[in-house]
Amino acid sequence: MFAVPANPPRELLYSKDFIQNVKGFLRCLHKLMSHPRAKLPDNYSILYSLICYYTAIVNAPNVPSSKDNIRLFKEGLKVCAHYENIVARAIPGGKTVAEALAEIAEELRRNNK
Repeated sequence: MFAVPANPPRELLYSKDFIQNVKGFLRCLHKLMSHPRAKLPDNYSILYSLICYYTAIVNAPNVPSSKDNIRLFKEGLKVCAHYENIVARAIPGGKTVAEALAEIAEELRRNNK
């Protein structure tokens, strides 16, 4: 009789600590939804996109770590960082999304010189 080795446990894309951090960040985003400026259509759509992305991470914690998944995850985090920057300037900061985007573009231009 032959013994079949068990499959090694697969490496996951998200650590448990990362999932907990995302849950905390989601709580903050949900609180931010009650801000009066969050109800403006431009602000709402960006904030809602962030909430959807982070909720997807929390709801699917067992994503296997593969080259494609890592690439998609990193690209998604870059987009989220950009959205977070806009949200921070637009909702509590009092700027419009267009003003926030112009300010971010100016900062990037200054930093790349």
